[in-house]
Amino acid sequence: MVQHWIRRLRDGSEPPKAVWRGLAINALGALMTASVLVIVTVTKFTHGAWIVFVVMGLLIALMIGVNRYYRDVDREIAPDATTVFGSSGDHAIVLVGRLSKPVLKALDYAIAARHETIEAVHASIDDEASAQLERQWRQHNIRVPLRIVASPYRDISMPLVKYIKLHRAEHGSEVVTVYLPEYIVGHWWENALHNHKARRIRRKLMLVHGVVVALVPWLLDSSDLIYGRRSRPLPGQDRRGEPVRPPLRAPGTPARSRTR
Repeated sequence: MVQHWIRRLRDGSEPPKAVWRGLAINALGALMTASVLVIVTVTKFTHGAWIVFVVMGLLIALMIGVNRYYRDVDREIAPDATTVFGSSGDHAIVLVGRLSKPVLKALDYAIAARHETIEAVHASIDDEASAQLERQWRQHNIRVPLRIVASPYRDISMPLVKYIKLHRAEHGSEVVTVYLPEYIVGHWWENALHNHKARRIRRKLMLVHGVVVALVPWLLDSSDLIYGRRSRPLPGQDRRGEPVRPPLRAPGTPARSRTR
């Protein structure tokens, strides 16, 4: 605080009288605190006060390290003359495991976003399942082209990454938006049963330059426990006095039907 008031005194941003008053009060407090520290250190050093100095040293070193880290990050992300941004092109990829409502919703989102080009990509780890997907694709008359990417080692993420890198190498500085469905659940234990593949794929795709990952949520029925009529208040609702509102639905929609 003494340094704070000295800076205010130098830049003249506050009235000098108020600055001098604050400086005197904080300087007196600092002097008294230093006196107590010296007295306690001298009288109680051998009785355990040395532990305080060890902890203080560790905390100071930790805070200096954190400050240096943030300083380095700020320096890394600061604009400079060597980094140039200028994408030309907009391509969308919808990841398809099997034909399902979440995948159709992701397709709908991608089409509504009006990308320049769009395609659906499926990583094939089972030839029979891939052939069935192609038949269903034709039966549903889906106009978005479906690409089958071979995955001989049953790994989904790396073949997708290689496919996207080849696509960007062919089309230059084109931005690729990858649509990935994700389940929204209501029970804590359901998180251990869903979205594992989506999380792994997302982590790998986010390391690829020029790729944006768009998560398309699909609410399972259990999500009513959080967002629906049976839900308990969300954090802070009780303190604000807000009622728990029932889920909104379009006129004429049955009570059990809802937009996902």
